[in-house]
Amino acid sequence: MHPFVRTTVHVKGCRPSGKNRTARTQHTVEGQLQGDAPIFMKRKERKDAPPGITDDEWRGFKLSKTLSGGREAKVPYRDHADWKQKDFEQCQEENPLQSSKDGKLDRLVPYEPVPALDELFAEQDALWLLNVKPPWATALVHGVKDVENRCWGDAKVFKGSRWTLVVASGKQTTRYATESRQDMNSRLNHSGQGAWIGKVPVDTYQQIVGLVKFRALDLKQFTSEEGRSSVWYNGELALHVTAAFAFPTPIAYNQGNLSMTRFSKACERAPNLKEYVRYQLQLLTAGKTDS
Repeated sequence: MHPFVRTTVHVKGCRPSGKNRTARTQHTVEGQLQGDAPIFMKRKERKDAPPGITDDEWRGFKLSKTLSGGREAKVPYRDHADWKQKDFEQCQEENPLQSSKDGKLDRLVPYEPVPALDELFAEQDALWLLNVKPPWATALVHGVKDVENRCWGDAKVFKGSRWTLVVASGKQTTRYATESRQDMNSRLNHSGQGAWIGKVPVDTYQQIVGLVKFRALDLKQFTSEEGRSSVWYNGELALHVTAAFAFPTPIAYNQGNLSMTRFSKACERAPNLKEYVRYQLQLLTAGKTDS
């Protein structure tokens, strides 16, 4: 049996469906059923091509893990059932951890100076918000997760880079919370960031947890043109993180959606939001943070 399998679990006591008195729920188990193999969350396999790649190239990529031009592409993380230890070691060599000058834990995203407030508040397109499910939101702003995966269409894909406030969305199901934390810890280990396990907050909901700088790269740009690899990449649109800052005190915020929102528009609904964000950025600039 393949070590990564799909199985159907029959759950008694659930709401009956038709004549069947036992409701059926699809349950995906990733990781070996026996032993201590890490558990990876199952992500829905997309049938259509991601932005920036033709349908033929996408089919060829899934079959051969290569893209046109003859350059071998890096295998997205959803195919990590095929990865061997040497693949993880090679990925770590290609993505060395970045250190700080003040003794903070090494991480994938470089430690950069906090951007100037004038830069972030200069114009309406300078700062954005994006909702991300926990625990991935806090993993992004702490700089340990260097890719946020999205399946946006071309209309939503932006050019260049964007400073973005990351909003941790509401509570998820117990099952999702459990699997996502196991998944995150596995990826932290495989990226050489095992020291971060237990140090990334995982119970933060409906709060702005920090600031990151995203650069949008489609599958072809990420894997072939730039030759990048990441244990966090799932083979879709990669919002590549080039700078990350966790707020000392997250800001309560229960708005937002799965596409990016202008910060100026969010401030229309929450007039005090700009001052709250400004204060957290001032604390970061003063070095008053443990992240």
